[in-house]
Amino acid sequence: MSVVFKVEWLIEVCCKWLSNRMKQDMDDDEKLFVFEECLYILQKLKQSDMMDVLVAKIAAIDNSSFITQYFQEFDKLDTVQIELMLKLGKSNSELFLRTVQQNLISKHELGENIKYLLQKMNLPFCYEANIELYTAMLDTISNLEDISVADMRFVLQLTAETIRLISLRNDKRDNDRGTRVLFDEKKLTTLRENCQTLKDVSDAASNDQVTSMLEVVELLLWVFYNNPPKSDEMGSFISTLADVCCSKRIQKVSHQYLDMLSLALKHSSLQQKEQFFQLLDMIKRNENLFTNTQTDVIPRLFYETMIGDKGQLENKDIALPSSILVLLTVIDLTLCVGLH
Repeated sequence: MSVVFKVEWLIEVCCKWLSNRMKQDMDDDEKLFVFEECLYILQKLKQSDMMDVLVAKIAAIDNSSFITQYFQEFDKLDTVQIELMLKLGKSNSELFLRTVQQNLISKHELGENIKYLLQKMNLPFCYEANIELYTAMLDTISNLEDISVADMRFVLQLTAETIRLISLRNDKRDNDRGTRVLFDEKKLTTLRENCQTLKDVSDAASNDQVTSMLEVVELLLWVFYNNPPKSDEMGSFISTLADVCCSKRIQKVSHQYLDMLSLALKHSSLQQKEQFFQLLDMIKRNENLFTNTQTDVIPRLFYETMIGDKGQLENKDIALPSSILVLLTVIDLTLCVGLH
C-alpha cells in the first residue's frame, strides 16, 4: 500500500520493520518472506539498500537449502533473481551444477534461464571442484534431442573459454610455485599502503596480488591495527574472501599459525584484539580459508629459530612481517613455548 500510493513516511516505516526482521535468526521460510519483500523494494522502488543488507547478512552462511527451495520454479525466475541466488550461493559449485542438471530432465532444448545461469557461473572453478558433475552436465546437454545449432555453438564457446581459463590459471600456479616467497616484505609494504579496509584486502586477493592466506592475515592485522572495521562488515568479508580463495586456489592458512596469533593477541594490550579474535574464529570455521594440516613455515621458524629452550628470543635477524612484530613486542615470549 505504501508503494502503490507513494506514501514516503509509510515506506520508511515498512523498511524499518523489515530491517528489524532481518536482525533475527531466520529459517528458510523466513528468509523467503524477507527476500521477496526486499526483491519487491528493489524492483518497484529501484532501491537496492534492503537487498544489499539481506545478502550481506546471510551470504556468510550455508544457503543451500534456501536456494534449492527458491529454484523449484527455476523457469519462472527472472535474471535478477538468478543473479541474487548466485550471490548467496557464492562458491557452491555443486549446487549450481545440480540445478542445471535437474532442470534439463525431460527437456529437449536449453532454456533461456539455463543459458543465463551457465553464463554467470564460474565454470573453470566448477570444473576443478566437481569435474564429475561438470562432465555429467555437458553429457546431458549434448544428448538434448532438439538442441539448436546456436545453442550447441553457445555451449562449445563456453567450454572452450573454460578450458582456456583453466590452462592460464595452471600456468600461473606453476610459475608462482617456482618463485613464491613466504613473506616478501617489499611486496607486503606496497600492499599495506593500498589496504586500509576489508574491501581493499578482498580486492587484493581478487586481483591476484596475494598468493596465500598468510599474506591475507598479515594485511588483516595491519587493517585492524590502523583502522578497525565494524563488526557487521566481517561476515560479508569472510564470505567474499572464501569465494575468491576457493576460485583462485589461494593457499590456506594452518591452525598452528592462527594459534600463534591468537596467543599473541591474548597476551597483548592491543585494543583491537577482541574484534580480531572474532575474525580469526570466522577464518577457522571456513574450510576454504583454513586447514588443519600445517602448510606454512612461520610457526616452525618462530618456535625453532626465534625461541630457545628457555623461551628467550635468540635470533632477532629473522624477517617476520612488521605487523606480527608489533604483536610480539607487547607479549611475554615465554608464554608461546606452550604451543611448541
